[in-house]
Amino acid sequence: MGRFDKFIPVAKEMGTREWERIVVLSEAAEKKKEYKIALSVFDVAIKESGNHTEYLRKEYSKLKARISKKS
Repeated sequence: MGRFDKFIPVAKEMGTREWERIVVLSEAAEKKKEYKIALSVFDVAIKESGNHTEYLRKEYSKLKARISKKS
């Protein structure tokens, strides 16, 4: 897992205000087939509402759909 261990705590700290970085973290995890981490990045980021919560929820839904097609 390596560097991916840090993704979830970082995403939690950034929250929705760093929405672009949240998407980048999730995409990086997804590319390495670290699906649980890719999903968790969104989970922790959208726990608290912010300006970009709705956008992140939509991206989270898209990710779940992509992952379910791969399974």
